[in-house]
Order: sequence, then C-alpha cells, then structure tokens
Amino acid sequence: MRMKIGIDISHAVSSQKTGVGWYSYNIVCALSEMDSHNEYALYCHVPPKDNFFALTETMRVKVISWPFPRLWSQARLSGELCFAKLDAFFSPSYMAPFCAPKNTTVTIHDMAFKVYPEVYSPFSRFIQHQTITRAIKTGAKIITPSHFTKNELLKYYPKVSQERVFIVHHGADEGIFNRVEDPSGILKKYGVSSFPYVFFLGRLERKKNILNLLRAFELIAESMKDVRLVLAGSPGIGYEDIAGYLKKSAYADRVIEIGFVEREDVPALLSGAECFFYATLYEGFGLAIVEALACGAPVIASLGLPFEEVGGSACVYADKDNPEDIAQKMKNILEDPRFQSELAQKGIARARQFKWAECAEKTLGVLEM
Repeated sequence: MRMKIGIDISHAVSSQKTGVGWYSYNIVCALSEMDSHNEYALYCHVPPKDNFFALTETMRVKVISWPFPRLWSQARLSGELCFAKLDAFFSPSYMAPFCAPKNTTVTIHDMAFKVYPEVYSPFSRFIQHQTITRAIKTGAKIITPSHFTKNELLKYYPKVSQERVFIVHHGADEGIFNRVEDPSGILKKYGVSSFPYVFFLGRLERKKNILNLLRAFELIAESMKDVRLVLAGSPGIGYEDIAGYLKKSAYADRVIEIGFVEREDVPALLSGAECFFYATLYEGFGLAIVEALACGAPVIASLGLPFEEVGGSACVYADKDNPEDIAQKMKNILEDPRFQSELAQKGIARARQFKWAECAEKTLGVLEM
C-alpha cells in the first residue's frame, strides 16, 4: 500500500545543525535513496539551502513560515496538519504536533531534561514533558536510539507501553566520515597543525562535561608539554563557567577554541587528533562517537551511559565525574602509539556496524506499521 508520510524537517534545514538536525537530515536523505514507493511531505519553517540534497519525485518540501521564535511545531505545523491527509507522520524530535494523525511516530533521543534539569530552561523542560506525555497518551509510536534511552524513558514515564517503543540505532555518514590520511591542510586552516592535541567537538556547555575535561587536561599538561586541547563548537548553556575557569587556568594558552567547524572539515580534525574526548555527562546515543571511530580517532567515553552499547571494545571508558581517571585514560592513549593504532583499527571496524541506510529502513518499518 502506498502511503503519504509527513516528516518534520525543521531541524534538518538549520544552517548550523546540532545532533537532532543531522539525525533528521540523514534519515530523510537515506529515505530518498531507498524508498520510491511512498509519497513524502517534508515540512519546515524556512526554505532548505540549494545543496540540501537531491529529492526524489516522491518527496516535496512544504515551507510553512512562522514569525515567532517558538512553537512552530505545536502551533503552525499543527494547524497545517489539521487539513493534510496523511497516512503517517514522523517527528525526528520528541515533538508531536497537536493535530498529527493517529499513526504518528516520534524519536525521543534522551531524558537529559529529567536527569539534568538545571541545564534546561523552565520553558524547555515544560515543553518536553508535555509533548512526551501527550505522545504517550495518544498512543504514538516512539523510537529511541539505544536500549539505554528506552530504559530511561520507561523509568521516567512508566505508563508508556513497551510494545510501542522501538530501538533504532543511528548511523555514520560513510560519504563523509572516513580516516583522512593527510589532514594537514585542514589542520592548518584551524591553526592546529603543529602539535599533538586532544579533541572535543560539540556544543561547549555544562552537560558536555567540559569543566572536567579542563581539569583532566591540567593534570597531564605539566608532564606532556607539547599536547594541546582543541575545543570545537559554539557556546551553550553554562559556557560562562567554562570561560571563567579558563581565565584562571595556568594552561589556558594551551586550550584552543576554534568555534564552529564546517562538517566536511570534521573528519580531518578527528583523524589528526591523538584522542577524542566524549566523556559527557549524559547522552541518549552518542553519534559523535561513531563518527570519531569511523575516522580512526581513539575515543574516551563515559562509563555507565549508552556509549558501551555503541562503542563496544573500540573505546576507552572513564568515570565522567573523576578528572583523575579521565587524565589517566588520556595518558594511556597519548603515551602509547601502538595502543592508539589498535584503537583506530577497532574503531573503524566498529563504526561500520552503524549505517544510516539501515536506520532509515528500520524507521520506515515503524512508520508503515
């Protein structure tokens, strides 16, 4: 049976995508390549850029403008869906519009707003709770990216029906995330070409555990005088604490902030790093880990989160709350080239297990139920 499926691509058309944006983008891109049977209506608030990706004849973008900075999904998109004749609707974020069809699927990426409420605004916490509660009450199907997130969802929302929760792992973009054998040109562009470095990529905010990363780096900085710490990403909630800590640090001159990085440059920065830090406070999956592994970067990730589910034996795991443990894991990697090489080989093999085509295929299977 041919279906008409609506998808919220508002996060995917952002010029500076975060995790949900890239998830949305890659899902739709993979669907465009694999599904020529169903018809798709792709809803967004601003027009996609010309290089968004090649849409098939079965996909059309519908731009629904909205003059306000908030509530596009709940107000404007909801009004549009009241009159759209859709067989199914998919929200790659947790938000299901009020007028979405009965056959609606939402992806809930994590429960961070419950675990670390202090890093979210009261409005954000309210909206997330209300929309998740409503999705459960209306019987929407829920996709989580890991067993960990499914268990977290059941912990905080015990009334959810387990039969309506589906685990679908994310993927890595094989066209972009591969080891770069000579990254020197890109490294020079960002001013990181003349020294070994520990690399972090993501929003510079409290929940990414940047303060403990800085503390750990200080513990190795005296004995490893050539190593630098490179932070890539835009400031987020709690950045003022990070900036304040750096001002007082004796090693601030060896911490380099390079800001937003173009996506096509990320593989070179990962390939050139001695190790990639992602021992964050909380994640629902850890897409950045898969992308780093695909580029052969040794990864330090957090114990007790979904990272062990994602990284397996290809990552080194540290206590996210213990700078001394993080520092020791850094030293273990930085001081042992053979260990670095072993992790790189394991990482590339592990990353091949996560493909967007498989993610899209499983997602479509949920949508068609």
